[in-house]
Amino acid sequence: MIKDYNQTLPGLEQDIISKIHGIQRRRVFMRQAGYGILSLGSFVGIMASGIYVKDILLTSGSYEYLSLLFSDAEILSYWKELSLSLAESLPIFGLAVLCSVGALFLWSAMRTMQLQLFRRALI
Repeated sequence: MIKDYNQTLPGLEQDIISKIHGIQRRRVFMRQAGYGILSLGSFVGIMASGIYVKDILLTSGSYEYLSLLFSDAEILSYWKELSLSLAESLPIFGLAVLCSVGALFLWSAMRTMQLQLFRRALI
């Protein structure tokens, strides 16, 4: 075997560190691009589902139940029937999609900002 194998070439350590640093920067950039695209897509989803929920709320009659609740105090004696009618007229699916896309947007935007801070620390 070769003796004194532990001798290093000049600049080898710096070359290895710079290569690892470049790989880390590229990985952070790819993740940040992915989360950025996900943020944009979920923002478009928020807009589309918001328009859908608004249209369904206008056609379902939920506004009439809410205006009846705030205009007539005697309706509170029939609160069970009113709450069931209101729950039946709400677009549950649209609201669920709106909330889930909103949560996805917040999560992906937060991850994008965290990776931006990490990327600045790498440079």
